[in-house]
Amino acid sequence: MRFNDEFVRHKILDALGDLYLIGYPILGRFNAYKSGHALNNLLVREILSDHNNFEIVTFDDNVTCPIQYLPLEGLTVEG
Repeated sequence: MRFNDEFVRHKILDALGDLYLIGYPILGRFNAYKSGHALNNLLVREILSDHNNFEIVTFDDNVTCPIQYLPLEGLTVEG
């Protein structure tokens, strides 16, 4: 192991990968206790099972858009 919390980091990356299968960036919070691929997969299936379970949000301009959702093209790093 390279880090004391390597198992925790691995679980977080697993959850992010599982939620990525939804196909859209998520504006929300994910809390889990002892989750794994099977439980995360059930969550994804439940979310996608009914269009009332989610809302697709778009931003009209870059001012109201959270920085995590800005398009990468055209961005410059100043400094």
